[in-house]
Amino acid sequence: MAGVLVLPAGVGIAHGALVFWSLGLGGALWGGVSGEGGSLGTGDPAGVWLALLAGVVAGLTILLTELLARSRRGDHERLEHRTLFHLSPAMLAVVDVDGVVLEVNDALSRTLGYAREELLGRAHADKIHPDDLARIRAQWASDRARRLLPARLECRVRGKDGVYRHLRGSEAHLPETGRFYVAFFDVTELSEATERGERAEHQAKVLIENIRDGLWIWDVDNDRPEYFSPGMGVLWGATVQELMSSPGRWLEQVLDEDRAGCLRQVACAIRDGQFEDEYRLRLPDGSVRWVRCRGRLFVDPGDGRRKIAGTSEDITDRHAMQAALGESERRFREIAETVREVFWVASPDTRTIEYISPAYETLWGRSVEAVLRDGEDWYNSVHPDDVGWVRSAFEGMASGAEYDATYRVVHPNGGVRWVRDRGFPAIGPDGSVERIVGLIQDLTSQMRAEAELRDSEARFREIVETTQEGILLVGPDGVVGYANDRMCELLGRGLAQVLGRTVPDLLPGSAREPLEMLLQRVGVRAEPRDVRIPRADGRTVEALVSAAALRAHTGEARGFIAMFTDITERRRAERDLLQAQKMEAVGQLASGVAHDFNNLLSAIGTHLRLAQSTLEASHPARQSLATVQEAADQAAGVTRSLLTFSRRSDPARQTVWIGDAIEQTARLLRRAMPANIALETPTLSRERDPLYVDADPTQLQQALMNLCLNARDAMPRGGTVRIRAERAESLGGVPGLAPVRLIVSDTGGGIPPELHQRIFEPFFTTKTHGDRTGLGLAITHGIVTRHNGTIALRSAPGQGAVFTIELPGVAPPVRDAEPTTREAVGGGKFVMIATANAHVGQFLSAVLRAEDYRVEVVSDGETLLAQAGERRGDKLLLIDLEGGAPDGLGCLRRLRAGGDTSTVILITSGDVPGDEAADLGAALLHKPFQVSDVPGLLARASRTNRPVDGVGSPPERSGGDAMHHEQKEAAS
Repeated sequence: MAGVLVLPAGVGIAHGALVFWSLGLGGALWGGVSGEGGSLGTGDPAGVWLALLAGVVAGLTILLTELLARSRRGDHERLEHRTLFHLSPAMLAVVDVDGVVLEVNDALSRTLGYAREELLGRAHADKIHPDDLARIRAQWASDRARRLLPARLECRVRGKDGVYRHLRGSEAHLPETGRFYVAFFDVTELSEATERGERAEHQAKVLIENIRDGLWIWDVDNDRPEYFSPGMGVLWGATVQELMSSPGRWLEQVLDEDRAGCLRQVACAIRDGQFEDEYRLRLPDGSVRWVRCRGRLFVDPGDGRRKIAGTSEDITDRHAMQAALGESERRFREIAETVREVFWVASPDTRTIEYISPAYETLWGRSVEAVLRDGEDWYNSVHPDDVGWVRSAFEGMASGAEYDATYRVVHPNGGVRWVRDRGFPAIGPDGSVERIVGLIQDLTSQMRAEAELRDSEARFREIVETTQEGILLVGPDGVVGYANDRMCELLGRGLAQVLGRTVPDLLPGSAREPLEMLLQRVGVRAEPRDVRIPRADGRTVEALVSAAALRAHTGEARGFIAMFTDITERRRAERDLLQAQKMEAVGQLASGVAHDFNNLLSAIGTHLRLAQSTLEASHPARQSLATVQEAADQAAGVTRSLLTFSRRSDPARQTVWIGDAIEQTARLLRRAMPANIALETPTLSRERDPLYVDADPTQLQQALMNLCLNARDAMPRGGTVRIRAERAESLGGVPGLAPVRLIVSDTGGGIPPELHQRIFEPFFTTKTHGDRTGLGLAITHGIVTRHNGTIALRSAPGQGAVFTIELPGVAPPVRDAEPTTREAVGGGKFVMIATANAHVGQFLSAVLRAEDYRVEVVSDGETLLAQAGERRGDKLLLIDLEGGAPDGLGCLRRLRAGGDTSTVILITSGDVPGDEAADLGAALLHKPFQVSDVPGLLARASRTNRPVDGVGSPPERSGGDAMHHEQKEAAS
């Protein structure tokens, strides 16, 4: 029965044994009682079965009793197990074959951050790291065949915070239950530390194997190497094995001159605990390498021996760089100390000058030591007007800004120099300013040259802008790049209308041809050429053009410069001069004719008066003789006009009544005025209008004539020209000194205000070319100015023009009283007449003899000198300067030089100035003259024995000048 007894699930071995023991004991007892020592099969079968049944019942009773007691003990054990399950520091879990979590303890839920309810009853494969999930599943699949044998388990599980925790432990599979029992520990920190250690170990290995520096450990106590890194083999030019197998090799390759020092440093390390040395190695290939070796003494805790751990570094390149740097520094110092520029180095805060070259002392006039000691010394020499902004700009370099300043430095001797100071911040690896370097240049000469260049350019521009020549600068493309104001004026265009235009745009073909011919000969000496420039307003300007090529310093053509000289007025003046030369020739001819006629008319007049004097007053011939005398006087007026026209000397001034000047001018103007223009003149009298001026009658009439003719030209459709005269306000209350005004007005179109300033300029005219010369008003202005007067214009468009002349007034002349009786005045005095004209000699001789003079006539200068020399006594000389007589003035000068004091009268048509006659002590007798004037003149001269005012009428210049003016106007 024991073989077929099946214990309930969950009953232990002890309980089964107890059952089986109970069953056996009951049967035995039952058999003994019934059989009394017999076997089971020999007893009563019914008793046997009853005994067996009784034993089974007894055994079942005992078993049930045990089971009940054990059940009570199991509840306590399960409670204890659960308590221990949840209190365990290990993370425990029960998972079925599908991965569903059946149970977890508090340590697991706390570590992963999940609540227990969030884990139970669910599969959590998504929480296992993807790299671990496949491996875990494979392991569980293989573990299903195993029975409660622990297997190592390691994986990463994501917590609720998303961070994976590294878990390591064991798991066992119980096939009967289909469950996996898992125990974990959190080894995240240990795993990370291990990983870091492995990574560091790997990095250290890679570093040691690849670093160029050599790492080594030397066993001091055994005097042998314990470790050489691969870098040591590279430095020594050998393998690590060769160095390790030959301990003394490293020292053998040190150069002899460095070896002793190297050993001393090792001894210092043993004594002091550390050393550092630099020495040279001789490599197997014969090259030399510099090495820096550093080491520190330590005691190995493993074996207790003293050892030195150190590094060996290849510094060959550094030594070469230091040598090159030293050479570079030497060259820099050589340059810095010899050039005129100032090199400087400043601290990052710009407050300290760390270096400055010696040229500073020359430029600043201060010592280098002073500025190195105190950076402020730098600013002490900066000009007061510049120091503020220079300091701000210099300090700005502390923030990394570059610095470029041009300022003035005041030398201790008072001189001022211009400098250009540039600074450049040196930026370090971290982006901060490490130092500032700079350079200072002396710009004094350059600034002076630039100032001179600016002055030169300004002078050149002023010359170009003010010159009377028009200037064009034309580029190689033929486009005008520059034109001065004068050129724009010649073209009649604004500057904007000239710049950017081509020469053909500005000058038509006929005006451009001379310029093009010049350009073809640029570089060859060529005479300037005439050109006619059409202005924008339709007028034409005559100009003289010259041109020259513009070339760069390379010889490349850069265009040309053309200069235009306005010769319009020159050409007009040349034409006027030609006409004047013609008129001068006519005047010379007229002068010769007039002189001859004067001599003839003088003889005619003299003999007429002599004939009249011999006839009775009632004689019928006297009327005819009077008519002939009047005709001769008129003929004398004509000759006087011709002489005035031909005069080349300035007429003398005299007291002139304005009424005469107006009347004579009006008489000439009426012949020049057209029928549609009326001329109005005032009615004046000497007594009522004592308007006298000190003037040249001819020039005064010419001024009035020019103003009236100008008014005539301003009224082509007719109008009125008015001449008025009046007294201005008196000066100082003296009426005789009050200015006299001559006013000429017209009813023409007027003169625009913008032309008032130019109206008196020579050659300026508003009339079309060829109508007038533009000289009339300019001549009038000159005449008035020479007479100490003024001329003014008042005009407005459409209101005509009014010209007012003011001349200084003078007192009326005092006339001598006429003698009541006339007697002979000669008294037997001797008179010598010098003339080559027989008629003049005859009538003068007759007149003077009639006045009781002794007369002698000579016809040449030599005879005059001889006769005058013989007669040293009192005598009178009449010298005719015309009519072919020899040099009368020359003879008179010789007489005066010889001491002759004779009274002299010069007979002339007006060619001798009064000043010159007075200097020679002579009076003037103007042709034609009245014969009655001669005796009186001689008498006054002989009584005073000095020069007296001449008699006779000076040439009547008004008519001649008016005729001359009209002829010029007609010619022009």
